[in-house]
Amino acid sequence: MVRNVKLTFERMQSLIKDRFVSQQDLDTAEVNFDAARAAQESLQAQVNQMDVALAQAETNLSYSYIRAPFAGYIAERNLDTGAYVSSATASTSTMSRGIMSLHDIDTVRVLIEVVERDIPLVKVGQKAELRAEAYPDQIFEGTVTRIVQALNRATRTMTVEVDLPNRDRRLKGGMFARVEVLVGTHPQALQIPIDAVSRLEEAQYVYIVKEGTAQRVDIEIGARDGNYIEITKGLTGSEAVIVSGKDLVRDGIPVQTQPLDRVKK
Repeated sequence: MVRNVKLTFERMQSLIKDRFVSQQDLDTAEVNFDAARAAQESLQAQVNQMDVALAQAETNLSYSYIRAPFAGYIAERNLDTGAYVSSATASTSTMSRGIMSLHDIDTVRVLIEVVERDIPLVKVGQKAELRAEAYPDQIFEGTVTRIVQALNRATRTMTVEVDLPNRDRRLKGGMFARVEVLVGTHPQALQIPIDAVSRLEEAQYVYIVKEGTAQRVDIEIGARDGNYIEITKGLTGSEAVIVSGKDLVRDGIPVQTQPLDRVKK
């Protein structure tokens, strides 16, 4: 329509020069052209408004579907299907936890607290072993993936994250477990039962049996492994170390021994 009116107006402009049409006819054609153009702009504005309304409607429609960003299992559901949700609902204690809790447990993350004195020993990439209370006879292997670079002021501990593959999905969120992190290896380390070690101020020592008498030997200790402790200096590994009754003996007194637990090497 606008194109036809425009062509008529342009034709009138060319004919007015030769006086084939009157000025009134030209003015009428121009008015019709301006009116048609204004009508077209008005219609285009309406179309633009409809496009905006359509986009808003599509956005609102998308809000009616909840799509998880990953596949997993629903661990907690705070609302049932069909429940009405509004901005007021979102402020309640139930909705503050979300509509539901979705867990992906193909890989699980375990949080452990490391005491301050052991912080220098833990590094990203170290191997870790986990024993869950639900599976006391099974060892799960993982890796230290993140170390929080700040201590808890109340407990003086640092949080360390350990990731473990869990493709059989035996480990579940919220389980309690014991985690051991391998912070180093000491091949051929000399170890004795930790109960055999005595302490006097800053010195550590043990009693060994030599020619039927107790003899005190000063030692230096290293890493601890369960009920055993590493001896880095003072023993060769061939000595008979007194473990039970060490608090009853003194250097040089006669003793009678019974095989209990030889030095472990």
